[in-house]
Amino acid sequence: NNPAVASVSKGGRVKAQSMGVATITAKVSYNGTVKTGSFAVKVMPDLNLKDLKVDGRNILKEGTSQYSIIRKAGSKCPVVTATSVSPDVAVEIEQAASIPGTAIVKVIDYVTYDINEYYVNFGQKAVSDEFKALGKQWSIVREDSSAWSQSNGGLVLTTQAGDIARDSNSASNIFLQDANCDWTAETRLTTSAVPGTPSQNAGLVAYEDDDNFVKLVYAAPVFGRGMPRMEPGAKPAGSIQLIAEDNANNAATINVSLSGINVRNNTVWLRLVKKGALYTAYYSVDGSKYEKVGETAVLLKDIKAGLTACEGVSMMGAGFGSPAMMARMLGGAGSAPAPAPLNVSFDYFRIK
Repeated sequence: NNPAVASVSKGGRVKAQSMGVATITAKVSYNGTVKTGSFAVKVMPDLNLKDLKVDGRNILKEGTSQYSIIRKAGSKCPVVTATSVSPDVAVEIEQAASIPGTAIVKVIDYVTYDINEYYVNFGQKAVSDEFKALGKQWSIVREDSSAWSQSNGGLVLTTQAGDIARDSNSASNIFLQDANCDWTAETRLTTSAVPGTPSQNAGLVAYEDDDNFVKLVYAAPVFGRGMPRMEPGAKPAGSIQLIAEDNANNAATINVSLSGINVRNNTVWLRLVKKGALYTAYYSVDGSKYEKVGETAVLLKDIKAGLTACEGVSMMGAGFGSPAMMARMLGGAGSAPAPAPLNVSFDYFRIK
């Protein structure tokens, strides 16, 4: 029905002509009976780049949509240029305003309105902190000074209501520093108790804003399909969670139960590795042997990295149990009692 998009030869071969959508209809007659069938085809534009240059140097790598370049803070921001493979699609570039900052390259087909994006992140070297004294590199989202302190060489956060997961976007005292490049971040944290249900959590975060982030946390136990059932009266075990959001949409939720694993003194080690758009998460209960939690790919810009601790929000509706189910799993009935706030001590934040 749209020969400008697709044509059909006498032999029935369909050939793409240009970008767009067309419906192909076929009729077959046999012994006086006619049967008709149809299907739609969409001819996709080629939204790949032929080159992606920073100050004239081509950095394009096949299959890579996010790039990281380290520059000194305050230095002149490089100019990004790009050329598309197809002359029929447009390339629009939003240059980074400063360092740290992100240049966004959009390859757009104005016929189908398909878009492919490339991010070029310009960052500066991040700074580790052993928390002997709080470094000047930190900024704090929604600071509440009554709920954080430095004690015995550690940063101590007390969990408060809210989270950045799902629709909450209200967690306080998120400690962040510029980390708009590729990196490996690690921390060792100790909680005053096993994180309580429904969703107390604390750990590492890679953060663009409340709707675009990746976080790796020591969290409350998760109950539901595929998770170990807890025997009545048994002591609850926490979990390790990797959670990501992309434009407020859930991009990943990976849970590793710590049931049956000896977590001494509620101390865990967390490691989050960023390479381009790929984030790979690991945890350890002894500081030497690390287990892989999982990985997720999310395009983030103007990235900061740091630490978070919060009461969390219920994961109901995301395949997890209700508070009543959690209470039954814990050997009780009715609604699960609200847990006491956690004190979370971060011994260090190391980033390379």
